[in-house]
Amino acid sequence: MNIKEPITFYDNIMPLRHQNFTENLLLSNIKGLSFPYYYTGNLTGVNDPSNPTPERGFGTLLYAPNSNVKNDFLFQLLTPFYSLINQLDLFLYQISNSRVFLQLPSSNTSKILVPHTDQKDPHLVFLYYVNDSDGDTVFYAQDRKTEIKRVSPKKGRAVIFNGEIPHSGSTPTKNERLTININFTTLDENSIQIKKYPPI
Repeated sequence: MNIKEPITFYDNIMPLRHQNFTENLLLSNIKGLSFPYYYTGNLTGVNDPSNPTPERGFGTLLYAPNSNVKNDFLFQLLTPFYSLINQLDLFLYQISNSRVFLQLPSSNTSKILVPHTDQKDPHLVFLYYVNDSDGDTVFYAQDRKTEIKRVSPKKGRAVIFNGEIPHSGSTPTKNERLTININFTTLDENSIQIKKYPPI
């Protein structure tokens, strides 16, 4: 597998057994384990004056270099995903952020959240859908208004994209929407420098 387009998605990126384990773990369906989630009043982290009631949900920080996250169990949860990134012929350099997001179904109509980018520096995003749900991920041109692509959540599906592309999630209406988000950089195989990502 390799990544050639600015937005590329793969179905069944890992065996069903691992898909089931990840889903059961994060939904606390494994006896004796309760995965920790913390309430967040703004899932996108973007302050938008036109949207006085940002979407609320739950999340857990799995890893960030400058954070106080020291939970080895949570960090090890990411190990299979690092391996998946390497299978994409990418030379993983640095993880800048890794999080789990849990959105609860709220209404009969899905609401698109505020378009955003996860960070200012060049990076790639690995977005993994843990379970079957609704609530598409929408990608935009740089005007943050023109839709260029839409990907629907599906258990075992991963989307890898240039982090400079504005994007937004959507609220689910049927059941929980559960995602793992990893922001990372890679090295160019011919030189020790951050690789340039597929152009927008």
